[in-house]
Amino acid sequence: MFSFLFRLAAKAAVVQKFRFVSLTATLTIAALVLVILSALYLNGKLQMEVELSGVPNMEIEPQNTLLSTDRLPFGDIEKIKSEDYFWHNNMVNLAPVTLSSTTVNGIPVKVAGTWFNKKLSVDGQSYNLGLLRFANWKYSGSAPDANSMILGANVRLSDPVELNINGRKKTFHIAGKINTGSFWDDYIFVDSNALSGPGDNKGFDKILVSALFKPDDQLAVRVERDGIGTLSPKEADMWSCAPYIANVAQTLGSTLPDTNIKILRRITEVQAGIIKTSTGIFLALFMLTLIASITAIYSAEKMYVTSHLKDFGIMAAIGASQKKIFAQLLTEIFFASILSAVIIWLLSNLLVNYISMAVYGVSFDAKTTLIVVAVLIPCMVSSFALWLLRKNLRQDTVKLLS
Repeated sequence: MFSFLFRLAAKAAVVQKFRFVSLTATLTIAALVLVILSALYLNGKLQMEVELSGVPNMEIEPQNTLLSTDRLPFGDIEKIKSEDYFWHNNMVNLAPVTLSSTTVNGIPVKVAGTWFNKKLSVDGQSYNLGLLRFANWKYSGSAPDANSMILGANVRLSDPVELNINGRKKTFHIAGKINTGSFWDDYIFVDSNALSGPGDNKGFDKILVSALFKPDDQLAVRVERDGIGTLSPKEADMWSCAPYIANVAQTLGSTLPDTNIKILRRITEVQAGIIKTSTGIFLALFMLTLIASITAIYSAEKMYVTSHLKDFGIMAAIGASQKKIFAQLLTEIFFASILSAVIIWLLSNLLVNYISMAVYGVSFDAKTTLIVVAVLIPCMVSSFALWLLRKNLRQDTVKLLS
């Protein structure tokens, strides 16, 4: 039966050449807009989340007590990026900080020892971490090294600068300036090793973290308000498997038990608000485009059905059921959908990367996602439009035979 329907569909495509081409072209154009919109959103959403995580949104500090003032050891950073920590891939950047102070020409200066741009290998994976890896902290200048410093935006010093830190004098050259938009603009930054001497505790006072997270929804709000104990087992699993900022911080605290994990709420709330707003705008735009696409495809399919009414009337007259007639039409529409999917994939391969570079400044690399979207959207939209036509097809066929 299926081979018979395919032969009829192929013959119909040849006989109704203009109508078939018109249907395929309409389906291609209408679905192409949806495909490009969806692909750019998927690519842009990830890019936007990464860009928003270009500033620290969490801080890790030692859990100091009256009897202990330990610093954070280097191994804590390796634990954060280790595969043993569930959310290690969500940790976009880490910058350890050792705090100190000194005076320059009698003026008090705050000093922070940190990593500028350090390559770290953990579990066979290589990561570039440090101060200059926070994308939204704007740095201007040359590449710093162990003998140079970076000035915060509010610091005014002349090159070179001699610092006296913990009784040790060292001269630094100014490599550049960094604008963080925060209190860190009052600091000067040097390599973390410059603050360490013989016998010093080579740990860190805090670790700045930028983490990818999911904006809080009703489930996350319930956990924040009532605690995870109020959730059902299914809800608890859903919460624990979602990268809410509270969940990321809680599991991080379990990985680093002797630390305080501080969520920078003002930053995370702004980040979450931007993500939610952009998602809402996309959904509204997608729904409007979807309605317009379905309307255009519905009209094209209705014209195609009208051109076939005599053929369907003859089929009904010789005993074909409405089910077989609809199956024949569905096969022809399926042919048009597959052909349009191929055209859409070829065109979107060219257009999506160009638009992504123009809008986001990054190339589009989710080729597998593009293939899936390019195939599913035209098939689903055309099938839905055909389903809307089914009742109308039955009525027109009956009128033709009466």
